[in-house]
Amino acid sequence: MSNRGRSGKTVEKILGIVLGIVLVIGGIFVLANPADAYKGIVVWTLIAALLITSLVNIFTWDSRRKMGETDGWDLAFSIVALLVALFLIGSVATNYDAADTITIILMAGLIVLGVIRIAMAVMAQRANKALAGLVGGDWKVMLCAGILLVIAGIIGIAKPFAAQSVVGIIIGITIIALGAEMLIGTFARKG
Repeated sequence: MSNRGRSGKTVEKILGIVLGIVLVIGGIFVLANPADAYKGIVVWTLIAALLITSLVNIFTWDSRRKMGETDGWDLAFSIVALLVALFLIGSVATNYDAADTITIILMAGLIVLGVIRIAMAVMAQRANKALAGLVGGDWKVMLCAGILLVIAGIIGIAKPFAAQSVVGIIIGITIIALGAEMLIGTFARKG
């Protein structure tokens, strides 16, 4: 392997470790402040998590696909995550104070992300290998993250007023799971 290939793998590994740690710490912080977190910490933590993971996955998707580490589901997940993040940034930037509307739209996005993550976990389990690349790891962790995203989405749509702090807790747990998934995948990847 060339030095350029090794340095690229090193950068990917460092990014995976750093982002995994940041997501776990961010998720813990969200769990510590669920009631206040929804409108501030959760939104910005979720924006950061979605933006970073989606952009890294989109920009590294082709090289990971060529190595057999990912598939189209990962790219679809990343594109939807990026769109949800951009919507949230637009909502915050315009001071749109319709928390319930944002909650419902955000939760619908989480349901879609959860379903995609569940599909990725099923495919990874069937292939007996992680297909999620940089944010990938054990298919069971992917499955749990997908289920948590779907649960968070359903709760948020069913009870937008009362669910905001519960959703804060579930999103905090989900962010921790995504960080753990990234760390597991990074350490499991050879090279």
